[in-house]
Amino acid sequence: MIRVLILICLLALGGCSDNDNPSKTYVHATGSVHNATISDQSRFALVASTEHATGLWDLKNNALKFAWKNTKQNPHGIIATAISAKAGRALTAEKHNIVLWDMKTGKAIQFWHVPGQIQAIAIDRSGNNGLMGYTDGMAEYIDLHIGQTTRRFQHVDRINDVAISPNGRYALTASNDRTAILWNIQTGEAMHTWKHKKHVVKVAFSPSNRYALTAASSGSVKLWDVHSGKLVYELKQPHTTVTALTFSPSEKYFVLATLPQKITLWSTEKGKVVHAWHVPKSDLWKPNVTLIYAVGFNANENQIWTEASNGNAYVWNMP
Repeated sequence: MIRVLILICLLALGGCSDNDNPSKTYVHATGSVHNATISDQSRFALVASTEHATGLWDLKNNALKFAWKNTKQNPHGIIATAISAKAGRALTAEKHNIVLWDMKTGKAIQFWHVPGQIQAIAIDRSGNNGLMGYTDGMAEYIDLHIGQTTRRFQHVDRINDVAISPNGRYALTASNDRTAILWNIQTGEAMHTWKHKKHVVKVAFSPSNRYALTAASSGSVKLWDVHSGKLVYELKQPHTTVTALTFSPSEKYFVLATLPQKITLWSTEKGKVVHAWHVPKSDLWKPNVTLIYAVGFNANENQIWTEASNGNAYVWNMP
């Protein structure tokens, strides 16, 4: 029996190469995390936890800059976060209120109450506009200076995720109605409606605005040409759910975080897996699942950052 246990331990600890394990692990929350966002080029992260509402982390120095709370009455109620590192602004949202923050001073710039129940938020690179997705199927594009809605986009079921293109021209919404819709922000018109067999849970734009990724709850991930609206290819990963996704700065790669505890690097051009990692279990002898809430590449594309539900930030070296 002792020999069997030793063998199991050796396999668990030594079954992977160094490149399959995180190169660095940082504790960003001692309580459980329920939402996180990593900015472009992994400069900053917002981590919403039961410990200190939402922490703004400087990832270059692994330093907690600020701990933010939307309201004193509900300090642990942050359900969505967004960062514009270029503008130095961030958004945090509870079910019915939004706060715009100054990332340099840590002070709140604006506070809004909204009648709808918020499900997802995004902020554009200028830091001047935000996109809010609600459980009733509506999305609102908001001027963050005055808190005024300038565009409304409608689905027939709950919105799960939203994104604003890097050039600020397009909005992308993902819904339980099994569609992702690409919107022209200037006109408010739907440019393309991308259908899926299951609920669409995650969306992302590529840095050049050329591509968009959409992920359904069935494990299907589709790469789209933004301008033509045509499907480039579909990845089928049955029996899994995407919890986070993003493109690399050069668009050569994209990364998917999926259940259970898996991170996969893909070639954008070929639609093929380049490498895969598994998040370490906190307890080898107990069943547990760690969700990856956010993923991001650094500027040199030699590292991938992830923020996990167990409060850890994992850094992975590119192969």
